[in-house]
Amino acid sequence: MNFIGVPLAGFESFKAWIAAGAVNPDGYTMSILNQPVRTDTYMLLIAGLIMIGTLIASKKAKSVVATTVDLARQAEGDERFGSSYASRALVRSSIRTGDRLKKILGNRITSWVESRFEAVPVDDTNPDRPSFDKIRAASNLIVASVLITIGTNLKLPLSTTYVTFMVAMGTSLADRAWDRESAVYRISGVFTVVGGWFLTAFVAFTVSLIVATLIALGGKFMIFVFAAVAAVMVIRTYVFFRKREAKKLEEEDFPEATVEVEKVLDKSNQKVIAAIISTSKAYFLGLESFFAQNRKQLAKIDEDVEEFNQKARKLKANISKVVQKLQKDSVETGHFYVQIVDYLREMAHSIKYVVGPLHQHVENNHKPFNDDQVEDLTKFSSQITDFMNFALRIIKESEFEQIEELIEKRQVIINNIRDLEKNQIRRIKKKEVNSRNSVLFFNIMSETKNLLLQTVNMVKSTRDFITHTPMD
Repeated sequence: MNFIGVPLAGFESFKAWIAAGAVNPDGYTMSILNQPVRTDTYMLLIAGLIMIGTLIASKKAKSVVATTVDLARQAEGDERFGSSYASRALVRSSIRTGDRLKKILGNRITSWVESRFEAVPVDDTNPDRPSFDKIRAASNLIVASVLITIGTNLKLPLSTTYVTFMVAMGTSLADRAWDRESAVYRISGVFTVVGGWFLTAFVAFTVSLIVATLIALGGKFMIFVFAAVAAVMVIRTYVFFRKREAKKLEEEDFPEATVEVEKVLDKSNQKVIAAIISTSKAYFLGLESFFAQNRKQLAKIDEDVEEFNQKARKLKANISKVVQKLQKDSVETGHFYVQIVDYLREMAHSIKYVVGPLHQHVENNHKPFNDDQVEDLTKFSSQITDFMNFALRIIKESEFEQIEELIEKRQVIINNIRDLEKNQIRRIKKKEVNSRNSVLFFNIMSETKNLLLQTVNMVKSTRDFITHTPMD
């Protein structure tokens, strides 16, 4: 819609050329474009209907709106953007400026000013809660509409999306939606969005120059090539966006703001099961790929582990939301849920520090483990897999009476770790291995101990969470 003027002007040029008798295009001037382009009403109506339909049906359009609303919302929640050096510096500067103003104006005046900006309490348990109040919504609509109308009448090349976005950011800042807990992320989001627009302009300019040059040199053949490339890119972008939205929906911890206790328990169990499966798979395949010196496979496992870490981090960031839903039932219930998330986060840390060093070791072309080490760790890896499978069965079948057996299995593995460490020490004394080899080996043993400990703790907390959660 932003570029509808360009194709309409081209269409009018085409009609003028036809009216002139379809003369030789090389000798036909475009002087008609010096006059205002008159657009038929039906064209504008069609364009308007397309725009309305897109806003209603397009998930991508909704995603753009969601970005603006998330950056402007009054309530706390998961932030879309991380912090950056520029946003942190700006927030620190704002805090220092505010402190100086308080000293200059005095507490009485600053207290009066602050009382003018009291935030309206937000009901986090309401699934249909608005992101901001009607006063701010009306301000957004009126100010953005006035600016766009003035810019259009003055024939300024403005972006309606940019104007609407910046108005929303301005009103959210004035409404104190950005506090010390969220300002650094919101400012970083604004920098990212605005920077993306400017970057897009430069990239589009450069790519357009390259494409036009190649078409001029290659003729009609290049037109068909670029048309095919454009079609592939559009389809690829659509598929990628659909997959990302589906993945985001799948990773949604608790889509409803108020859910039944049974759903919370079920979702929590799913997270625990997924954590055990991800950890076990990464551990086994990580060692196997390391033994085979398979860089590509190790890189893929490292990416999967990082994704697991991101999920665990997000889960921990959303603890307060889940606890708020459970606190009506039992304080103990919330405590056990917090423990589950903490142990899951520790598991993610441990597997990261097992797979990461393995990947770096291979990437840096260091010497692989010798045959004795490979043999020891292959058997050891099978023990870890059996342990994880047993823990998985306990969770899936709710056989929590077998936790003691799980602890015994952990102790057997820890005893085996001691033997493996002694074997490594003998290799060091015999000078069969170098220092990097030893550091990596002992790191695997150390992180595995921690991984086993956190797994047992997570299973225990899951048992307590299920046992102490009232079902009525």
